[in-house]
Amino acid sequence: MPMRFGLQQIYVPYGPDLDNHDLGKCGRDPMRNFIEWLEKSAREVGAFVAVVEPRSDYIGQLLIGHGFEHRRRSIQPSKTVVLDLQPSLSDIESGFHQKLRYNIRIAKKHGINIVESDDIEPFLKLLKETTERDNFSAHDTDYYRQMCKMFLGHAIMPVKIIYAMNGDKYCASALVLEYEDTGYYLHGASSYEFRSMMAPQLMHWEIIQDLKGRDFKKYDLWGIDAIKYPGVTRFKLQFGGSVIEYPGAYVLPVNKLLYWLYSKIR
Repeated sequence: MPMRFGLQQIYVPYGPDLDNHDLGKCGRDPMRNFIEWLEKSAREVGAFVAVVEPRSDYIGQLLIGHGFEHRRRSIQPSKTVVLDLQPSLSDIESGFHQKLRYNIRIAKKHGINIVESDDIEPFLKLLKETTERDNFSAHDTDYYRQMCKMFLGHAIMPVKIIYAMNGDKYCASALVLEYEDTGYYLHGASSYEFRSMMAPQLMHWEIIQDLKGRDFKKYDLWGIDAIKYPGVTRFKLQFGGSVIEYPGAYVLPVNKLLYWLYSKIR
C-alpha cells in the first residue's frame, strides 16, 4: 500500500481474525505465526511498516505484547452500525425509525424494484454523481472493477451488486460483501433525480430480508462518523442496530530506522 515519499506499508484491515479458541490451541502461538508472516510479507514487497486494524481490544492487547504500537487514528471506519438479523422480520422492522418505515412505503408506492446484477458500470455512474454531489472522495473506477472481478461469485467472500430500479432507470446501488454470518454494506451510491422515491431505504430493507432468509446473523452498515458524514450517519442509524467502535490501528515497524525518520518528518 503506497504512502508519501514513495514508501510502502503492508496493511491488514479488520484482522487478524483470531478468537480465544484459536489462541488457546496447543502448539505454536497463532499470533506469532501471523506476525512472522506479516514481517516476511512486508520485506518481500519492500514495506517499512505494517499496519493492523483488529476488531477487538483483546487482539489489540496481544499485538501490543508482541511489539506493536497503538495508533488511535485508523484507515477503516472506527465506528459502525451492526443490525442483528436473528429476531423476526417484524421485530427487525419495528426497530426502524418511524420515518424510515414511512419512506420504505413511499418507495414501494413508486414501484421501486430491487435487482442483483453482475454489471458494475451503472454503479460507477451513480458513484460519480454521488461523490460530486456530496463532495467526498472515492476510489478510482479500476478499484471497483478489480474488486468485482475478484469477488463476484467468490466461494468464501462473494460481493453482490444490488440496484434499486424505477423502470429502466438506476436510482440507487449498493455493493454488499458476504462473509461467514455477516453481510457488509461496503459502498453505496444514489441518483439525486430520483431522491423523492426513497429507493435506498427500500433497497436496504430488501437486502436485510434476503440476508435473513439465507440465515445470515448480522448486517454491518459499515462505518459512521457524525462529524465527517452526518447525513450518511443519520441514514444508517435509522435502521436501529448496535453502534460498534473498533480499537484503532496497531503499527509494527519493520525497518525501525526508516520508521523513526518517517515519524519525525511527518
